Amino acid sequence: MKLVVAVLVLALGVLPAAADVRWQAFRPPGCVCSAEFPGAPIEQKTTIKNTLGEKIPVTQYAVPISASAAVMLSIGDYSAAGVPGIGQTMINTVVMNVRRGRPLESDGTKTVDSHLGRRIEFTQRDGTHVTDLVFYFGRHVYQMMMINTGEAAEQKEVFERFEHSLHFE
Repeated sequence: MKLVVAVLVLALGVLPAAADVRWQAFRPPGCVCSAEFPGAPIEQKTTIKNTLGEKIPVTQYAVPISASAAVMLSIGDYSAAGVPGIGQTMINTVVMNVRRGRPLESDGTKTVDSHLGRRIEFTQRDGTHVTDLVFYFGRHVYQMMMINTGEAAEQKEVFERFEHSLHFE
């Protein structure tokens, strides 16, 4: 995850000063979700493989908020996958893949606009702290991540506002 933050910092070239944060509502093109970002999100497209080996397109929108922290919204499109995911089973699979054997510091349900998901927190071996919200519906996985490689308290307000800004149609 430190690499994610470093890449975002390099892509922008500058970091916003805390007082310079300009929150903006953002709805990804063709998406049923929206969130407020502390700046203009950087879009990155990639693919992952599901358990059947099928390529799943993923679009990520991220904003670095300091040299050690970033926020990200990731949308995985499973609409062309051979086997449809089933609600909580798909969410559980995503959570297992994200945590990769690391113990969870917290694990609970999260409901946003009547959609049930999971909210997990864990710390990687390198000290990176991750908060991840995971939802699955309409054959899409929605992940909202707050990533911090430094002091978690310094970004608490930004992370809370970002997390609470998520909405689904």
